[in-house]
Amino acid sequence: MKAEPIVPIQQQIVLDRKGFTIHCAGNIFSPDALSKAPATVIFPFIESIFSSLLQLSHQDFPIIYPFVNGNHPLLPGYYEFRFELNENQQISWTITGKDIEYFALRT
Repeated sequence: MKAEPIVPIQQQIVLDRKGFTIHCAGNIFSPDALSKAPATVIFPFIESIFSSLLQLSHQDFPIIYPFVNGNHPLLPGYYEFRFELNENQQISWTITGKDIEYFALRT
């Protein structure tokens, strides 16, 4: 019997300089969840760091938060947040599920 490959729990989001979603794809939540308001309104954590991210230069990236407690209806559990600045000066935000790693560290 062949083992099924493990699909990473991940969401990739590109935000404009006002925090609105330009692109969203992944298996954590529907892209529609970000269609009505900027990510800075939907996610308080993003609001708290977004202006700082915009002030950084390319060489300051990536910015990685390895274990974020989602503490949000769209993000229950623990995640790695990775931020990069793309060639269009937009913020690329990758969310990767880290529940397995978090609970392994706790034992």
